Amino acid sequence: MNNEYEIVIFSGTTEGRMLSEFLVKNKIKHIVYVATEYGKMVMERNEYALVFDQRLDKNQMIDMFNKNQIKVVIDSTHPYAKIVTENIKKATRECNIKYIRLKRAEENVIKKYQNNRHIHFFDTINDCVESLKKTSGNILLTTGSKDLHKFCCNENIKDRLIVRVLPGKESIEICDQSGIKKNRIIAIQGPFSYEMNCFFIKNYDIKIMVSKESGKVGGFDDKIKSSIDSNIDIYIIKRPKEEGKTFEEVVVFLSQELNVKLSEEQETQINKEIQNNMLDSLYSQETTKTPESSQDLNKKVNFDITLAGIGVGAEKFIINELKNKIEEADIILGAKRMIDDFTPKIEKKPYYSPNDIISYLKKISYLDNSTSSKRVSELGDDSIFNKEKSLDNSSFQREKTYKVVVLFSGDVGFYSGCYLLKDALEKEKDKLSFNLKVLPGISSIVYMASKCYTTWHDAKILSIHGRYDEIYGDNEILENIKYNKKTFMIVSGKQDVKKIGQLIIDADDKYFHAKDIEITIGYNLSYPDEIVKKCKAQDCLKVEKEGLYVLYIENKACAKHINAPMLKDSAFIRDKIPMTKEEIRHIVINKLQLKEDSIFFDIGGGTGSISIEAAMLDRNIKVFTFENNVEAVRLIEKNIEHFGRKNVKVIEGIFPEIMMNKPNDSDSITNECRNYIIKNKNRITSAFIGGTRGRLLEMIEYLYSLNNTMKICITAVTLESINQVMEIIKKSQESNMITDVDISQISYSKVKKIGNYNMFKAENPIMIFTFSFKSKE
Repeated sequence: MNNEYEIVIFSGTTEGRMLSEFLVKNKIKHIVYVATEYGKMVMERNEYALVFDQRLDKNQMIDMFNKNQIKVVIDSTHPYAKIVTENIKKATRECNIKYIRLKRAEENVIKKYQNNRHIHFFDTINDCVESLKKTSGNILLTTGSKDLHKFCCNENIKDRLIVRVLPGKESIEICDQSGIKKNRIIAIQGPFSYEMNCFFIKNYDIKIMVSKESGKVGGFDDKIKSSIDSNIDIYIIKRPKEEGKTFEEVVVFLSQELNVKLSEEQETQINKEIQNNMLDSLYSQETTKTPESSQDLNKKVNFDITLAGIGVGAEKFIINELKNKIEEADIILGAKRMIDDFTPKIEKKPYYSPNDIISYLKKISYLDNSTSSKRVSELGDDSIFNKEKSLDNSSFQREKTYKVVVLFSGDVGFYSGCYLLKDALEKEKDKLSFNLKVLPGISSIVYMASKCYTTWHDAKILSIHGRYDEIYGDNEILENIKYNKKTFMIVSGKQDVKKIGQLIIDADDKYFHAKDIEITIGYNLSYPDEIVKKCKAQDCLKVEKEGLYVLYIENKACAKHINAPMLKDSAFIRDKIPMTKEEIRHIVINKLQLKEDSIFFDIGGGTGSISIEAAMLDRNIKVFTFENNVEAVRLIEKNIEHFGRKNVKVIEGIFPEIMMNKPNDSDSITNECRNYIIKNKNRITSAFIGGTRGRLLEMIEYLYSLNNTMKICITAVTLESINQVMEIIKKSQESNMITDVDISQISYSKVKKIGNYNMFKAENPIMIFTFSFKSKE
C-alpha cells in the first residue's frame, strides 16, 4: 500500500474507534465514516484520520472507494445495523476490495444467564415490545435512538420510558420527535460502570432495563449485574449471528498487510486479549455440557494467592511472613524490578496488571484440563497458548493447590494496584478456584519520614507517579504545599523533581514565599546508593540522576484555609468589564453549595470574580469559565494570574455552542478542556449564569443534557432579563425539568464618606434565581 488513504473504517462501535486510534498511533492514514455528528466528535482529531459524519448508500460507497483507490474496508458498524453491513459487502464485492468484518468477541451470554429469573431474551425488538405491554413501572431504555420509534408506538410504554442516548443533537431531536419529555432523557456518553447503572436504576425508580446484547467494551456485563443486584428485570434483544474477526485479529492482519512493527507493549496486549477471548470461548463450551462438568472444570486447579507489599525496596525490609511466602511460592508475579531477586519452585512472570495476571491463571487452569488442553493444541504451534513452553502439563498437575505470590511496591494500601487485582479476581470466581490473603509492606513514605526524623500521620501524602492531571495537576501540588506544613510526595523520576522545583519558584509571592519552603529529596531509598538531602527549590532543577524519588516538603509558614467567600472587590484587577459585587458574589457562592472535588461552570465570566472566589473555596474544586468577550477573557486571565489560581480554566466562546462545535485543531486548549468536561461530566455539580445573551433556555437544556443532577444559580438586574428568567423557570417547572426553585431580591447599601459625614449609598437591587434539575418524576 502506498497511497495516502487506502483504508476505510465504517465505525459504529467502540472497537471501530479503538482501531482508528491504533492506526493513528502507528501513523497510518485512513478514512473513518460515522453515522452521527456526535460519533465524529468523540473521534480523535489528527493528521492521520479523515473523519466524516455521513451515511452512505451502496453507490456512494462505490464512488468513494474508486475515488480514493481504497484497498481495505473494515466494517465496524453496530451488529444490529444489518442494512449498512449488507451495503458495505455489496460495494466491496463490486469493487473487488478486501472486506473485513470487525466483530465483538463472542460471550455466550444466553447460555451464561439463561436460568436467571431477572433476565429475559428476545429475538427481535417487536417481541420485546409485546412483552413490555404486559408490564408496569419505569423502563430504562438503553438501545439508543435509532429504534426508539418502535418502543414509542405504544403510549403505555412510551410514557414509562427513561431513554438513555448519546448527547448529540441528532439523538435529542429523535427523542423530541418521538414525544419523549426532556426530563426523561439521559443524554450521556457511555460505557457505563456498574455504579452508574445502579445510580440510574435507583434515581429513576426503574423496574425494567432494556438492552441490546452488546459486549464487554460496551459495558454489557455491568448492565446485567446492576439489574440483578437492584432486583429488577432486564430485557435483552439478542445479537444477530455474525462472522468476522475480533479487534485483536484485525490489528494483527493490518500489521502484516501494512508491514507495521508492533511495539512489545502492543504485541503483548493483543496476544493477551486474543488469549482471553479463546479462554472464555473454551470455558463457555466446557460449562455448557453439564453442571457436574462445569464444577469439575473450575476445581481442577486451585490457587493459594498472596497479594503483598514488598516494602520500600531492599530485601531486608520485607516482613518475615512474606519472606516465608516467597520461599514456599510455586509462582511469583509482579513488575520485573520486584521479582528479579527471587526464585520460585516453578516460574516467575513480570505480570502486574489484573488482566495479565488473571489471563495467566486461567491459562494454567485450562492447560491442566485434558479436554481444554487438546483444544488448545489444535490451535497450532503459533497459538499464543503454545508460545510459553513452561506452561504445559508437566509443570502443573491436577487436583493440586499452587502457591502464588503477587508482589507490589511499598505497601498494598498506599497507591497500590493490590485491591484492583483483588476486585478483578473476585469477579472471576466462577472461572478460577482460589484462596486469597493480603500482606502489608513498609511504604517509602514511612521510611522517608524516619529518615527525616518526623511523623507522617499529620502530613499530607500524595502521589503524582502516573497520576498527574494534565489540566489541574499543578494546582493540586501547589495547594497542598500552601496549606500543609508537611507534604510527602511520590514522583515518577527526576523530571518530576525538576517540575516541582520550578512550580515552587514560579509560585513565589502568589501561593507562598519560596524562602519558607524546605525540600528533602529521597533517592533510591533503602538501596546501597540511597541519598537523603535537604535543599531549596532551585536545587531541584539540578537533579540529574535517574531513579526512584520521594520528596518531603515542609512549609514553615503554611496558610490556614478559609472555607468561605472572602475576597473584596478591591482585590481584583478591574477594567470596564462589569463585575458581580462582593456581597452578591458571596450570596451566590453560598447558594450554589459547591462540593469538594466538584466541577463548576461560570457562564459569562466577566472579570472572573465568581470563578476565582469559587476556586479559592477548596483546592480540589475545578472551575471552567465561559466568556465570549475577548477583552473580558484577557481580564479573567490577568486575575487568574494575579490570584495564582491553577484550578480555573477559561474557555473563549459562546456557551453552549462552544461545547458542541466541531473541535478546532488550532485551539488545543479549548479541545482539551472540552474533552475533560465530557469525560468528567458526572462531577459537574453546579453552574452560575451571569450573562445569557437571550440564550438562557438553550443553556439550561444543554446543562441538563450534560448532567441532570446540577444546581443552577442565575442573577438578573434588568426587568427584561428578570421576565425572561421567570418565563423559562415557569416552562421548566411545567415540563418537570427543575425543582427546589428559590427566588430572592437583594437590596443593600454601602456606607460612603461624603465630607465629614458617612452616608448610605444604595446599590441596584438584584434578583437571584436558584434551582436544581429534577432527575426523575
